[in-house]
Amino acid sequence: MRRLRLLVLLAAALTLGTLGCAASDGEPLPTVPRLGLVSNTLDWGTQMAAMQRRSRDLGAGWLREEIRWNEVEPVRGTRRWARTDRLVASATRRGLRILPLLIGTPRWAAPDPTTIPTDPRRYAAFARDVVRRYGPDGAFWRANPDLDRRFAMAWFELWNEPFLPQFAADRQDAGTYARLVQAAGNAIHAAHPRARVLAAMEYEWKTPDGTFRRWVRDVHAAVPELAESYDGVAVHPYSPGAPIGTAAAGASKDLRRMELIREDLRAVGGPTDQVWITEIGWPTCPQRPACVSRAQQARYLEQAIRAAGGRYRGWVRALFAYALFDFRPASGEPLREGAFGLLELDGREKPAAAVLRRAGR
Repeated sequence: MRRLRLLVLLAAALTLGTLGCAASDGEPLPTVPRLGLVSNTLDWGTQMAAMQRRSRDLGAGWLREEIRWNEVEPVRGTRRWARTDRLVASATRRGLRILPLLIGTPRWAAPDPTTIPTDPRRYAAFARDVVRRYGPDGAFWRANPDLDRRFAMAWFELWNEPFLPQFAADRQDAGTYARLVQAAGNAIHAAHPRARVLAAMEYEWKTPDGTFRRWVRDVHAAVPELAESYDGVAVHPYSPGAPIGTAAAGASKDLRRMELIREDLRAVGGPTDQVWITEIGWPTCPQRPACVSRAQQARYLEQAIRAAGGRYRGWVRALFAYALFDFRPASGEPLREGAFGLLELDGREKPAAAVLRRAGR
């Protein structure tokens, strides 16, 4: 996941939000069971509610939001829920459901927040407590009877892209992640019978020594009974061009990668009918071929939504567009990293925003 930075002109974003690229209604889009945005509204501070409204007005019914272990438990044994309480209350009041991404290791447990814990028991305890607070019948809802508890979190995503070095402190390892999923998945299921778990899955991954391997097969080889600990898979089927390319381009390079992932899941006894696209998008910037045009971004997003609600209907259960806003990449990062937004830096809409809005109807 390319983390959304808050180097955005907030005043301009709010002022210019309605001045975006208007697009006429096109042919109706098929229904996707859960249509969402990666908005990271937790990081918008006093503008959180405004960014949630913008997300909702763009057609999103769901937000994928990080609940960071290192922020909730910066001191071992002490939970700090105030920020996430505000997040959940604000989203609920605006009719938005949250898919929580449980991520971030505290300094007392590892030197870097992207380190995947080799002893997953403490992460599992954190995951359990998230369910007990925000899940069905959770303490947060009992303490806030004015809020609609039908918006309680039901699905919980475990870590982000653990097969990539930037989200595993350069020590990506299928066995480490498998043990994390087993411990946290079992803890989540024990916390409430209606709580469900998403595990991060990919087709191929590159080991630290440069070897390409099959991720689904490797995590299940490390923990043979792993499929008992999770209920669905989170996938990020990014593609450099069209969502479904030519036969010559290779199925592993676009949305068809999900079909390959399903084949491997079927071989190991994993769930094949709960595939959640928790990130997908295309960057717009002047660089080619790293980025696409704004018109291409809109066209590709529409094609992805049509595939999710058509070709993959019945087993793709969610699609979250990445991301709400563009941002200015950090020094040394490629320009494309900050160009995935449906909104420009100043808040104006790209044509893709109109696509999501049409789908959200």
